[in-house]
Amino acid sequence: MHKAIPAAAAFVLALPISSASTAQAEESGNVTQATPATCDYTPIWTISKKKTNVYIPGSERAYGHPGVQVAIEVGETTTWSGSITGFLTAEAGTIFAKASTSFSTTVSMSGSETLSKTGTWVVPSSAPIGGYLEAGAAGVSFKYEKTWWVSPCKERKASGTGKGVTRTSNVWFRGFTF
Repeated sequence: MHKAIPAAAAFVLALPISSASTAQAEESGNVTQATPATCDYTPIWTISKKKTNVYIPGSERAYGHPGVQVAIEVGETTTWSGSITGFLTAEAGTIFAKASTSFSTTVSMSGSETLSKTGTWVVPSSAPIGGYLEAGAAGVSFKYEKTWWVSPCKERKASGTGKGVTRTSNVWFRGFTF
């Protein structure tokens, strides 16, 4: 069943309405949300919860039993791998470019270095089985969010976290027990 709206009421609804009267009109069922004729579909990226000096795991490791000294020598090459979590992993390049702008330095998903120093560590005798020394890097972590619109101007959001190395990342030796 269709309800006829008097011409005067139709004219009033076509005028801009205050938010209070909009809520009242929506409750009465006389107003529908208008979709703008044009929409800016440019995505908006946000980088937040930025942290520096975050440990980024490396590929070079030296293993030992409890009480044994392990070492990673000068000349070994280690590779660091950052990470991206969330829905937008296919857009890693864009995410790291936005993080680079936010941190004011280049942030990459991965990096490598030939070591110019030796790292040593004694596996604690309290380790249940043993341990290892790893040549990681001091990197960064962050949260990203992308907001974009699909036709007709419907907002979408996706977010996740990222870890990466900077061009100024330093080798960071770290011991782990297992």
